[in-house]
Amino acid sequence: MRAGRLTKGQLRSSAWRRLFPDVYACASLSLDHARRARAAAALALPGAVVSGRSAGVLWGVELAGPDDDVECTIAPTSRGGAGVFA
Repeated sequence: MRAGRLTKGQLRSSAWRRLFPDVYACASLSLDHARRARAAAALALPGAVVSGRSAGVLWGVELAGPDDDVECTIAPTSRGGAGVFA
């Protein structure tokens, strides 16, 4: 929306699926853990990294399913709160 490519109304249509707050994906894409992990990484604070089982999935190891929480690690000095995206 910030770039003017979509409107709020378009995001509310069935063409888009909300992954996280302010993060959407085309509804025709399959929703797997790797896609959710990449979306969480895009949403996370600068310097945050995908970690734990989620990192394993990005390396091709089947450690988490599409509905499992995405694990991220943030610096202890960050004021970002929890590091798990549901």
